[in-house]
Amino acid sequence: MVVVGCTTSPSIIERPGPDASISRLPEGSSDQIWASSDLRAVIVRPTFDESPAGVITRDSRTTLAILDPRRATWLMNARLTEQEGLELTARIQQLVIENSLLEQRKEGSELSVQLRLQPPVGESSLPIPGGKWRVLTKSISSGDHMVHLGIVDAEGETVVAEVAMDMVVARDLMHRLAAAVRSPAY
Repeated sequence: MVVVGCTTSPSIIERPGPDASISRLPEGSSDQIWASSDLRAVIVRPTFDESPAGVITRDSRTTLAILDPRRATWLMNARLTEQEGLELTARIQQLVIENSLLEQRKEGSELSVQLRLQPPVGESSLPIPGGKWRVLTKSISSGDHMVHLGIVDAEGETVVAEVAMDMVVARDLMHRLAAAVRSPAY
C-alpha cells in the first residue's frame, strides 16, 4: 500500500493590517507609564499577521513598534507608508542634528512609554483605526535632550500613546527606519 500526501503552504493574502494599536498596561503600572527599563524599538517590513482562524495576511507598510522583550509584548505600534516613514526619519534627523549643535549633551540609552488610552476590560490591545506616528518634539532645548514620538488618532488631534527616547536611541531609530522604508517590501 502506498500513501501519497500533498500539502501546500497556506496562501498569503495581501491586505493592510491594523493601522496602529496599543497594549494594556501591566499590573502595577502607575500614571499611564509602562514599567520597564528594557524597552526596544522594532522595525518590520513587510508585516505578516495571522488571524485566530489561521489566515495569514501581508501588509507591505513598515511597522514601527516599541517592544518589552521581558513580557514579549508590543506596547505600541503603527504602520507607515514609505512617504510617512521618510517624513518621520527626516524629522528625527532634524532633531538629532539640532541636538549635536548644543554644547552640553547628555548621552545614554533611554526609552520610556506612556499609554494614554487602555483597551476595554478583557482585551489585551486596542486598535487605533487610522492611527499614525508623529514626532511630538518641536525643538531640542538645552535642558531636554529627549525626542518624543506619539501615535495619534485618525484626526491627528489626540495622542493615544507616547514614547520618549534619548539621542542615542533616536539616532539608531533614524538609521534603521530609513533603511527599512527604502528597502523593497517583498
